[in-house]
Amino acid sequence: MPVIAVLWGLGLLTAIALSLIWHGNMSRSLVHNSLRAAGSHATIEAAVHRAVAALLDPRPERRWRTDGMAESFEFNGTPIKVSIQDELGRIDLNQAEEPTLSDCSARPALMNMRLRALPTKSWIGARRRR
Repeated sequence: MPVIAVLWGLGLLTAIALSLIWHGNMSRSLVHNSLRAAGSHATIEAAVHRAVAALLDPRPERRWRTDGMAESFEFNGTPIKVSIQDELGRIDLNQAEEPTLSDCSARPALMNMRLRALPTKSWIGARRRR
């Protein structure tokens, strides 16, 4: 009978030890993942701040372009590419007038569009009146 009690105790101690080891490994993995995520967030923040600083540079030849061309630099050993797109250069197809859309049709991507077949803005108001 004492042998069974000793084996039972050893089994419980083994289960406790395995639980502690598993918990320690899981905690280490969570901390490691959190540190990697924090490093990624820091890199992204650095890229944004570098882009803002480059846009505010008083020397025009050193300012970054706002036409979507990518600028490359390195932060903390990580290569980063940033492209800046001026939102004022975009066209809202739902609000644009027909002459604006006609000017866009000269571009190759929009060449095959039939602008006359596009729905007009009048259907938007008709739907709201119901």
